[in-house]
Amino acid sequence: MPVKPNDAVWGALLGACRVYLEMDMVEQVMQEVVKVHGKMDSGDDLHYVLLSNIYAASDRWEKAEKMRMSMTDKGFQKTPGRSAVMLGYTEQ
Repeated sequence: MPVKPNDAVWGALLGACRVYLEMDMVEQVMQEVVKVHGKMDSGDDLHYVLLSNIYAASDRWEKAEKMRMSMTDKGFQKTPGRSAVMLGYTEQ
């Protein structure tokens, strides 16, 4: 990779793994995240949420539950999504 990957890059790779259910790649990505950070925690809950969703999508419910329990134990909460809609436009 020509640039040093950061959390955004790892998150994008995990997101792609979720779409394609690439469990081997998930394990490789998480090994790299742990190698970079020394642990899975990188300051936010992104990796936990993505892993939980990947495990749930691949019918690995025990692992999905374990990830959610880890989030709860560490005090993480899933950040709710949000959207903005612009209603009407006035020019002044």
